[in-house]
Amino acid sequence: MIAQHGAGVWRHHVFFPVDNETLHYLRITGRSQEVVERAEWFTKEQGLFRTAQSADPQFSEVIELNLEDVEASLAGPKRPQDRVSLGEVKTNFQRVLKAPLSAGGYGLNDADLAQKRDCGHQWGRT
Repeated sequence: MIAQHGAGVWRHHVFFPVDNETLHYLRITGRSQEVVERAEWFTKEQGLFRTAQSADPQFSEVIELNLEDVEASLAGPKRPQDRVSLGEVKTNFQRVLKAPLSAGGYGLNDADLAQKRDCGHQWGRT
């Protein structure tokens, strides 16, 4: 688990390995005992499980990231590898609706887009 601490533009991220509290969280959020046991076994086998007696982790490098340089984006669901910045989502979506299937689009034409569909949901109706 990774959490952020600090204030201002620069943030410090700290790695929190799996511990008994993590296993407790898995249990109280409805994970099966099998999943909890598998998580415990795996993290212990990989040296990722932490107890009060665990040595402090040693990292080979520290990466600093200025959050002002991070651009909000959207990916997927059709092609999750295609990241689109939020400012371009509407334009990109409109283009992809008409793009051919062979180009990763939906292949719709103007007549398709002009049609209205009843999805059976009665929002706000009694």
